[in-house]
Amino acid sequence: MNVANIEDEEAKFRREAHRYLVESGERDRLVQILNDKLKSCDWHHKVSVCCRELLTECGVDNINFDTLVENITPKATEMVPNDIKREMANIIRST
Repeated sequence: MNVANIEDEEAKFRREAHRYLVESGERDRLVQILNDKLKSCDWHHKVSVCCRELLTECGVDNINFDTLVENITPKATEMVPNDIKREMANIIRST
């Protein structure tokens, strides 16, 4: 099996898993759990501060939404506490 086949299989698995989660209603439940956990650690506020800092640094007129998202997403992902990542992974595994 070559790299392209492995990537195709992974993409297929992700699509099927996503479809299952949406159709079963589990996706909405998982999103709600994650949002509650992120609110409890003030993650939304921290990401908002990062966005404001980037807008100030670049200038509001010099950055568009896509660029903002592209720059903030890696930082926001890093800011999710590891215990929340582990907890969510365990919840997903048990689904």
